[in-house]
Amino acid sequence: MSEPRDLARAPARAAGGRALGILAQRLHGRVTGVARYIGNLLDVWAAQLSSPSFPFARIVLLSREPLDGAALRGSLENRWQTSMLSDAAWEQVHVPRLAGDLDVLFCPSYTAPLRRPCPMVVATLDMLQVTRPADFPRAARLLRGPLYRWSAQRADAIVTLAEATVPAIVEHYRVDRTRVHAIPLAADPRFTPVAEASDAATMARHRLDAPFVLFVGKLTRRRHIPELVAGFNRAVERGFPSRLLVLAGPDGHGLGAAAVSDRVQVLGHVPDDDLPALYRRAELVAYLSEDEGFGLPIVEAMRSGTPVLTLDRPVLREVAGSAAHYLTEATPDSIADALVLLFGSAERRNTLKAAGLERAAHFDWHRTAAQTLDVLVHAAGSRT
Repeated sequence: MSEPRDLARAPARAAGGRALGILAQRLHGRVTGVARYIGNLLDVWAAQLSSPSFPFARIVLLSREPLDGAALRGSLENRWQTSMLSDAAWEQVHVPRLAGDLDVLFCPSYTAPLRRPCPMVVATLDMLQVTRPADFPRAARLLRGPLYRWSAQRADAIVTLAEATVPAIVEHYRVDRTRVHAIPLAADPRFTPVAEASDAATMARHRLDAPFVLFVGKLTRRRHIPELVAGFNRAVERGFPSRLLVLAGPDGHGLGAAAVSDRVQVLGHVPDDDLPALYRRAELVAYLSEDEGFGLPIVEAMRSGTPVLTLDRPVLREVAGSAAHYLTEATPDSIADALVLLFGSAERRNTLKAAGLERAAHFDWHRTAAQTLDVLVHAAGSRT
């Protein structure tokens, strides 16, 4: 097995000074929500790294394979350790050694090394393992549930994405409230209502030549995909104008495959670069998700000037405020009623569009990065 490597991509001055480490294996391969989370934070921090006021002299990305230049933003360092182990095992076996000289380690996806190499901050993005255990295979529950809890308990601080999630973390993981920090996400600046020349090519590539209602995310039952499909079909039967329902996201449970018809189009995983065009070309974004940790598609839709239909849940209220049309429950009839109502009132849709653009301005990656950095700096100060 190869020895750990350290690719220095930082200026010479970065040889000393405080070092921030980040578990970055999610930057490999297909772009996921966690990869976008890490990437947007790094875009901000990398641009600030050369400033004398930035609290760390070095940012070191830890991974199991070398990261490419784009991931390193031209100024970051990369340490990697190749391994035949699973990601979870790699994290426990190799990360303590890779991170031993760092001043703080940011773990952006639920878990951290149980053998603490330095102060650590863990991001607990949601509490699905606790609130919806049946959604996970038994083996995953037995491994991840305790690991998530132990990681939170051993961390110097916990970052989550919404205030509504904090009580569940405190109660179920038995951690002090002062260690939990709610820091919301934001939409990438690429999400905008202003059309781009490439939009038409994106629509053609996905064979979208009719007005459509859009869902973005993993196709799971907690997001009420069967009810959304049934409600959309009922709305069409009630005279709802001819439109498509477009489901954009991985379909690991076959929910979309079972729904494909001349009214429902399942795109599967959509390249990250295609998402802005899909959002701004959609007439409505439907995001009917239970036990969500944040609900980033809502912010992306609002920033794109697209009305949002969602569930009346504390986390989603925290995100959308008064800028969404809410359902108490996601049943086929309630969804059909909402679609008929919204598409029967241009005034209501325009009101939601204007409110959404205003609401989306409250979420900004520079603010998110600054608040996250404050937590990391405070944790780094605990190193003795």
